[in-house]
Amino acid sequence: MRSTTIEDYTYKLFIEKKIIAQLLVGQRFAVVRSFDTRHKLKISELAEGVVVNGLVTNITPFGVFVNINAVCDGLIHISQLADGYIEHPDQVVSLGDEVSVRILKVDSKKRRISLSMKGLQQKSVKVKPSQNQLSSLANHFKNR
Repeated sequence: MRSTTIEDYTYKLFIEKKIIAQLLVGQRFAVVRSFDTRHKLKISELAEGVVVNGLVTNITPFGVFVNINAVCDGLIHISQLADGYIEHPDQVVSLGDEVSVRILKVDSKKRRISLSMKGLQQKSVKVKPSQNQLSSLANHFKNR
């Protein structure tokens, strides 16, 4: 990227606000790797209760989407990410992580795959504190 001067302030602001934000959104697609591009599993080929490995492709406030080499990604709801309470999925997984998941439910009509990570870790997952927890802790010590 070229260097900007004071006269190019509006150009610099445009780059920072628009283009960089779009690049960061598109970055989530850069980590998606397909396991076997020759054969994707059909929804009818998936069985409930089976444990499979997958890659985290998207993180939302309500859960995590995982590529398990099926025709569509599966969803791990936030309540199914860890045995304990978490505020945001970022506390447990990040983009590109390889995770072991159990297939809970397969809905072929809606083309949805429900997944879970509960009870699959031999060691308990280290939950990272959320930004809200860190800021409230900082305010607590600041006000003492």
